Amino acid sequence: MLIYEFMSNGSLANLLYSKDNDAIILSWEDRVQIALDISHGIEYLHEGAVPPVIHRDLKSANILLDLSMRAKVSKVL
Repeated sequence: MLIYEFMSNGSLANLLYSKDNDAIILSWEDRVQIALDISHGIEYLHEGAVPPVIHRDLKSANILLDLSMRAKVSKVL
């Protein structure tokens, strides 16, 4: 079963590499929170999931951001 959740701020790649003048600028607190969210997601995949999952394609395009700039690890198909 695949469950898709709408992530209103798109991918981290879109945010980082946007050429739009109205792009969101991340504060240091947001950057640290995104890094923590990513590390918690990867830790869960490696340690908490049964069986453990190795992501193998971790990149900014596979990090999605919700409305409050919380990051989730995904696999974009």
